[in-house]
Amino acid sequence: GLMWGFELVSEKTAKTPFPVEVAASAKFKALCQKKMMTVYPGKGMVNGVLGDNVMVGPPLIVKENQLREIFSILQESLKELATAIYK
Repeated sequence: GLMWGFELVSEKTAKTPFPVEVAASAKFKALCQKKMMTVYPGKGMVNGVLGDNVMVGPPLIVKENQLREIFSILQESLKELATAIYK
């Protein structure tokens, strides 16, 4: 299938990872699942401890309208995650 991923960071320019206790990728997965979409969270990609990443893996036969829905859910979930973390 198709796979792509992205990193979740607390500061974009310096690419500062979130502290482990924030569990950003796990929280992001939960937000996506509430919208009926599964993503694959990862952690420890910076030094074996720090770093949150997410992999998205739709099938290769995904349609344009499905991709639009995927990106919409990702965008909404990222906004909700930012609100939850930086409240």
